[in-house]
Amino acid sequence: MCTVSQAVSAGTSRRCSGEPGSSLAIVGGGFPAARGEDTVIGVIVTFDYAGDFDRARVVKIAENARGMFEGMPGLRFKFFTVDETRQRAVNFYAWDSEEAARGFFTEEMRERVTGLYGVAPAIDFVQIAEIVDNSAS
Repeated sequence: MCTVSQAVSAGTSRRCSGEPGSSLAIVGGGFPAARGEDTVIGVIVTFDYAGDFDRARVVKIAENARGMFEGMPGLRFKFFTVDETRQRAVNFYAWDSEEAARGFFTEEMRERVTGLYGVAPAIDFVQIAEIVDNSAS
């Protein structure tokens, strides 16, 4: 078992598993920056609820917030997720640079999303080793 940060920092093929039913695979030839490419920064924002999880509320927040992220400079992708089993919402962002990522997640933004979700988030920054995008297939 390893953490997301450990898997990503390994920069090589590695499969990690956490709790039953979850896994993370990091594959490819190392970090893009190591090959002379631009670094892409991932941000994992986790809202853990202690028994007060309201799926409808989390989905509504995502629906209302989506437009704010469409066309946002520096943001490549944003995913809103719902994990009813673990009673949490996990949002994932892929940014063009660490500067763009850290510039977005200010203390003011942290306070704003705490108010929206009703619980303070854990925010983790990771370097993305590889991206597989099959959407054009």
